[in-house]
Amino acid sequence: MQTNYLKRFSALVLAFIFFVFSVPAYADKAAGSADDGGDGRIVVESREAAPGGIVTVVVSLKDHPGVAAFELNVSYVGNVLELKEARTMDIPTVQFSTKLAEDPFKVMWSSPTQENLTGDLDICELTFQAADNAAGKTRIGLDYSVGDIYRTEKPSTLDLTPRVENGTITFPGVAPSPVTKAGNTVWAEVDCTDTESTVFCVIYDESDRMISMETRQVTSSQLYRFQFSTSQYDYAKVFVLDRDLRLVAAAERT
Repeated sequence: MQTNYLKRFSALVLAFIFFVFSVPAYADKAAGSADDGGDGRIVVESREAAPGGIVTVVVSLKDHPGVAAFELNVSYVGNVLELKEARTMDIPTVQFSTKLAEDPFKVMWSSPTQENLTGDLDICELTFQAADNAAGKTRIGLDYSVGDIYRTEKPSTLDLTPRVENGTITFPGVAPSPVTKAGNTVWAEVDCTDTESTVFCVIYDESDRMISMETRQVTSSQLYRFQFSTSQYDYAKVFVLDRDLRLVAAAERT
């Protein structure tokens, strides 16, 4: 039987959010970042990286009507990425937080002449060190408050609310490991030591309906066993989500 991975995984994440934590999914939108209404876009570049490797992303302002000042907040998962360097690009007078580890990390600029800059602008380049155990995906987010970005409309200023497009760092190569079944027991070994992660085992029937789910809190990289009331199943998946709902390990059996 052909399985629909995306459908199953999406359904499982929704179930996880609603039934386990009873909280809404994290909205990937910044303050003032709904439809830009012609105010442009702030884009954080998405990249692939190797666990333990170095990755550099560019923060850009695109399709804007002209800008005279901005103050941006950059956020990321500190146990996955460590900011090592921030470098100016098209605007040499951009300033940064005094400490790289500051959370959120601020990127600031104000035109000394109050003249607007126009055209697409590469604001800065941020270089991160990935953790040795980084896997799946992690988000580099950006937000701002209304009033933090504006253009000069002499004799006053006009606030801008560009749409934010957050970046994603992907760590490819999380290879599924075997899920084994004997009788009513399903088990798999998952490689994850983050104690804020949760291991899930889900059983689907032949109609792709989720019929059973069990969870374990991660305590170590070990063999996790799940006992179910039925020995009949068509599809089983064991996976790990961290506290930010990133998939960090997976295994499946069809």
